[in-house]
Amino acid sequence: VNREKQMAVAADVEDFLSKGGSLCLFPEGVLNRTPEVLKDFRLGSFNTILKHKLPLYYCVTYGNHEVWSPSLKGVPGYPADIYVYIGKYEYDADKVDAQSLASGLREEMQKHISKMMLLREKRGYKPWCVAPHTD
Repeated sequence: VNREKQMAVAADVEDFLSKGGSLCLFPEGVLNRTPEVLKDFRLGSFNTILKHKLPLYYCVTYGNHEVWSPSLKGVPGYPADIYVYIGKYEYDADKVDAQSLASGLREEMQKHISKMMLLREKRGYKPWCVAPHTD
């Protein structure tokens, strides 16, 4: 981790947000090889959200891992049903810290992933390709 670069980016983010900008973050911080269960979210972005009392919208998708399997090298991908949910997570910036905000959002997003998986099962969905888990 290059701390100087991180500090410069953090300063740019602060400047951007102070001028009314918005951010799009990927809170897991890494590509999740087991998309059925979200990884713990990294807290840095949640400190920024709280500091600026930003509205918090989120997007949950499921099925992407079947389109672009880690085993595909140079292949354009497989057809798959992709499920998407977009929501707003309500929170009180004066009553939560970064850890509880991240945990609450992760729990909310996980509920939607679980619903998506149940819907796929109910519909009898069968993927073209089953991606091997590499975790």
